[in-house]
Amino acid sequence: MNLSFWVLDVGQKTGKNPRVLLWGINDKGERVLVFDTFTPHLYITPKPGVSVESLLEAVKSSSIEASPITAVNVVERRLLGKPVKCLMASFEDPDYSPHYARKLERLPGVEGCFEADIRFYTKYLNYIGVTPCCWHTLKVSPEGGDRYKIYVAETHPKPSGEERPPHLKLLGFKIDVYSPTGSMNPEIDPVILISTVTGDGLVRQFEAEGHDDRGAIKSFVSFVSDYDPDVIVGFYSNFFDLQYLINRAKHLGVKFTINRDGSEPHVSVYGHVSVVGRAHIDLYDAASILPEVKLKTLRNIADYLKVEAEAPRVNVDFTQVPRYWDTPSLKSRILEASRHDVELILGIAEKLLPTVVSMSQVSGMPLDQVMRAGVGFRVENMLMREAHASGELVPARVERARQPYVGGYVLEPKPGIYRNVAVLDFASMYPNIMIKFNVSPDTYVSPDEKVTDDEVHVAPEVNHRFRKEPPGFYKRVLEKLIKVRREIRERMKKISPGSPDYHLLDERQRAVKTMTNAVYGYCGWTGAKWYLRQVAEATA
Repeated sequence: MNLSFWVLDVGQKTGKNPRVLLWGINDKGERVLVFDTFTPHLYITPKPGVSVESLLEAVKSSSIEASPITAVNVVERRLLGKPVKCLMASFEDPDYSPHYARKLERLPGVEGCFEADIRFYTKYLNYIGVTPCCWHTLKVSPEGGDRYKIYVAETHPKPSGEERPPHLKLLGFKIDVYSPTGSMNPEIDPVILISTVTGDGLVRQFEAEGHDDRGAIKSFVSFVSDYDPDVIVGFYSNFFDLQYLINRAKHLGVKFTINRDGSEPHVSVYGHVSVVGRAHIDLYDAASILPEVKLKTLRNIADYLKVEAEAPRVNVDFTQVPRYWDTPSLKSRILEASRHDVELILGIAEKLLPTVVSMSQVSGMPLDQVMRAGVGFRVENMLMREAHASGELVPARVERARQPYVGGYVLEPKPGIYRNVAVLDFASMYPNIMIKFNVSPDTYVSPDEKVTDDEVHVAPEVNHRFRKEPPGFYKRVLEKLIKVRREIRERMKKISPGSPDYHLLDERQRAVKTMTNAVYGYCGWTGAKWYLRQVAEATA
């Protein structure tokens, strides 16, 4: 049968029969789980003067019993723009990818291993072309399911072209902790209140019985299971609320099974708390797209976005919570303050979620990870997708010391009142510099390499040289992004500014613009897979 679904969350099951888990919503509004397969693999490049064929037997004989090599093939790829013949070694268990990389790199004649440090499901998304927060179609076999329908993929998903997201069930939450010392410890201090609000406005508050919070946590877990939200939002929830609940429940022996599959959440990549089958979004992370808000408190962000709560604003300092909780005449103020804050959380989520969804689509990162990951990781994931699509090997991440370089010159301002001020704003200045002069790691010409002046662009002051042809990796990516944004803006001209489609496209073009401008910053990040100091210096 055919299935059309919108990808909400992505996971993996490793082992000898690894599978990628695609959680989503189908075109009937039903929650679904699709199991798909993908073969773990890495690439091996030979040293100069060594034929790749001569390495075949040595690689095959390096098989690890716990995860045997299933195939070794000679393939042609590109490495920093240069054609390279290499080996692609496939094996059973993706968890053994780093083990194979270390073992194979020690073989005589091997120059290096590539793509061993990319997560299994990330490689699947990038190679297959599955984009989070987008609609896809595929052939599947039904495998039953009660609360959500389970399918096994018969073909890999393909983009369907549908753009409007499905209706997402939202749940905002926050907790209040009773801590007389002010230093909250989940092994000592109870969660006295868990406040929630659903996307349709239902407010539920789960109170501890005195200082016994077992019932409150159990009731919260039951409510999440019954309401079955797609997106759970909090504020500072990656660092505090969810982690505290997880650790508190563990201490009490309470099963904190709020994952869609009935399991418990866990801290995952980039330090985000993963709630399987749902998207957990910390609005503190999402607020990074609001540079105008310098001090990112819940109320500052709400004020900036003009979000208001139905409940009145009540100020209760966390140091006063124990006294208020133990005083019957003051206890209601904690409930009122918590309700006010959780309503702000939901209101902020409704404002920021379209932007977060667009950022997930453009970067290719899952919805629950994209804002927790740093800007560099978002750019890098986008670059990896482009690399896989064009046959480029993804360089391994290398630990490097910070390498400062001289940036753009900034004039020291002279205090005073100025009149008749003119503003010059270069549209996408850094991306256009990189495009015009073909500045990219794969076009860089080292000082000892002999080329004619006509073959290269020379960066002023630093004298770094970059080939004029062929178009570099960064140039190709940036040109594509600028073209995509231009096409989106042209489509927006034909749509009513107040329509949902206009808002959807506007958020997407903003995300594309943000990612385009972030490529320059990525160049100067020493943790980048495609890092080259000369690229950053030439563009500054």
